[in-house]
Amino acid sequence: MPTELAVSGMQHSDRSRAIAEFWGEHNLYCPNCKSPALKRADSQAGELHCPDCESRFHIKGHASPFGKSVAVGEFDTVTRSLRAGRVSGYFFLHYDESAWTVRDLLLVPAFAIGPEAIARRGDRCYLVLEHLPADARIAMITTIRSASPGGTECIMISRSEEVREKFKRLKPRPGKRGRVTA
Repeated sequence: MPTELAVSGMQHSDRSRAIAEFWGEHNLYCPNCKSPALKRADSQAGELHCPDCESRFHIKGHASPFGKSVAVGEFDTVTRSLRAGRVSGYFFLHYDESAWTVRDLLLVPAFAIGPEAIARRGDRCYLVLEHLPADARIAMITTIRSASPGGTECIMISRSEEVREKFKRLKPRPGKRGRVTA
């Protein structure tokens, strides 16, 4: 990961966003088509788009592991974008700040997000991960840690073909809308 993004004086949330965007642009591929890269979108912070199929994804980075829910933005804006199909999914990136390594990466296709997975807290929108169907939480990178202190750990990276197949299985057929109704 780019250690130059660890700029002192930068707010933690801004640093997390900058790290996630940079890493995503240099390491992610489109799960919707065969494009080997995603590019930063000019429109919104944290948004990546596919130069081939024009799918759009939001990326959220955190130095701590993701809990049961993840803040994804302002409630009205997020739900409007989801209903209108303006976003194809979310990448949730968990990184280790001390080692500057990616620990976990989860892809959630937007069309698999049902109203039961969306929670409102004040004006913020949260995606409740445990309320998503299990197959809608596509693990792209997973770190398995040893239970014993000093034990080994294993980082598993899913092949792009596997990720694309899982994404495709969830995708609504032409003429049908996705699950999002919030």
